Amino acid sequence: MFIDINDKFYCSLGDKHQVVKINIRDSKEKMEIGNGTRGSTSNLLNQPTGIFVDEKLNLYVADSGNNRIQLFLPQQKSGTTIVSNGLNFPTGIVVDKNGNLLIADHANHRIVMSTINGIRCVAGCSRVNQLKNPKIFWFDDVGNMFVFDTINKEIQKFPQMTNLYGIL
Repeated sequence: MFIDINDKFYCSLGDKHQVVKINIRDSKEKMEIGNGTRGSTSNLLNQPTGIFVDEKLNLYVADSGNNRIQLFLPQQKSGTTIVSNGLNFPTGIVVDKNGNLLIADHANHRIVMSTINGIRCVAGCSRVNQLKNPKIFWFDDVGNMFVFDTINKEIQKFPQMTNLYGIL
C-alpha cells in the first residue's frame, strides 16, 4: 500500500494481477493498472507486490511474477520495464532522492540497488546478516533500514543506510 502527496491510495492486488489507485476523498475516482489477467506485456502484471510513488507521481511496481520493476508515468496504464536483469521475484521497492531504486530481491535473498551503473547488492550480500526471502523493507527517520526476513522470521536492522545511499 502507498499514499501519495495528493491523497491517492495505491494497493497492489497480487492475486488479481493489478494495482488499484483510489482517491481517498472521492472513492469513485479509481484507476486500475492491469486488467486482472496475468501477463507480461506493458499493460499487464503478474503478482505485483511492492509499490512506490515518487514526488512526481511516478508509480514503481515490483512485478514479482515477471521478475521485473515496472515504471508507470502518472495516469498511464502501460508501463516500462526499468529493471529486470538478475531479479528473482522482487517484492519491495523504494526510490531514493537520487532516483536510485532499492529492491527486495526476494528469491535471491538480498536487497539490491539499481542505478544507472547497474545493480549491486546492499544487504544480504554475505553470511553476516544473511537474509532469507526478504519481503519488504523500510527506513526510519535517521536512515536505518529494517528488512522483514520471512524465512528467518525476524526483522533485521541495517544501520544508517542513508549515509551511504542518500535515501532520505
